[in-house]
Amino acid sequence: NQRVVLSKEFANVLTRDYEESTSDLKNTALIGGKGEGSDRTLTSIEPIAGLERRETFVDASSIDDKEDDVTMPANEYEALLIERGEETLQDYVEVTSFDCELDVTKDGRDFFLGDIVSVRDDKLSLVMHPRVVEVDEVFQNAVKTVHVRVGKAIPTLQEKVKRMVKK
Repeated sequence: NQRVVLSKEFANVLTRDYEESTSDLKNTALIGGKGEGSDRTLTSIEPIAGLERRETFVDASSIDDKEDDVTMPANEYEALLIERGEETLQDYVEVTSFDCELDVTKDGRDFFLGDIVSVRDDKLSLVMHPRVVEVDEVFQNAVKTVHVRVGKAIPTLQEKVKRMVKK
């Protein structure tokens, strides 16, 4: 299938809302393993320094440093902690979202939820190829409107709190 292009220039988008957010971005992690206080095993992922650095703490105390009642070497345990830290950092990325209202007279619905589409906006000098994450079809007063969200939605405060409690 040929990819669908959503664009005001192609007259299939009536309104659009583009958002970029780094409010949830984390690029450095301090990872805490087994132990408490000064006996706790700590390691870190620190690819960035200075003002660009955004930190998070990863509680990896659930990772056991023993395998079959044998304590694993420190470098192997540290590798497990770093792996957990990298997994956690994947949840804290820069978010790009594009919401639009489609012109339903031109909307042949050549895409579905989960498909990858192309978004082009010459005014914003924007070309992106995100996944369709939300489609709302609204019928009101015999008029149909279609709202499409592509990319990741910026997490709400409630979603952030849920993520913190879950970990």
